[in-house]
Amino acid sequence: RGSVSMEGDQICPRCGQLIPRGQTECPYCAKPKAWWTVERETLLIGSIVGVFVLFAITGVAANLYHAKQLALAQEWFAQGERDLEAARAGAALEDFRTALAYSPESALYRLRLAQALIAAHRTDEARSHLLTLWRDEPGNGTVNLELARLAAGQNDMPDALRYFHNAIFGVWEHDPEARRRQVRLELCQFLLKQGATAQAQSELIALAA
Repeated sequence: RGSVSMEGDQICPRCGQLIPRGQTECPYCAKPKAWWTVERETLLIGSIVGVFVLFAITGVAANLYHAKQLALAQEWFAQGERDLEAARAGAALEDFRTALAYSPESALYRLRLAQALIAAHRTDEARSHLLTLWRDEPGNGTVNLELARLAAGQNDMPDALRYFHNAIFGVWEHDPEARRRQVRLELCQFLLKQGATAQAQSELIALAA
């Protein structure tokens, strides 16, 4: 019930509006909730639900896209391995280039592309890819060995020695001791071809030890 003012009018305690004489209930408070209030609440709830649905759909679509990209990269990489093994260097480098396009962060794909470029006698391009890998992993044994071979092919003694030694003391995933011995023997052969007999003897002594 409303309170009574000094003039005898009733004031609604909820909204503060005057209650017309002869009525006991406030006509303003008795009105149904404004349509725009209901619509606003419905719209807000619908918007929140819609945002969650869109996030879910986007997440699923992104996962499917990345899965497809990964599958295509693996297919092209496998084809490149087959072509490289069969001495089809030109086809292999295109395969690895495509695989790298689908998975640009893969160090393995970039390494294989560099090796295919070497096989295709495109050493400048190969060196560029190898140096990119070397900057990310300067202790990678395989990358250092490939750079050492490129330097040796150009009779670049300082770079060849540096990369050969990096490979000898670098990281190898499989059978590291055997790989390091092989690299040191390859270094000895390079030194002997360069006429650096004393250095080659030093490497052989280290190998024997």
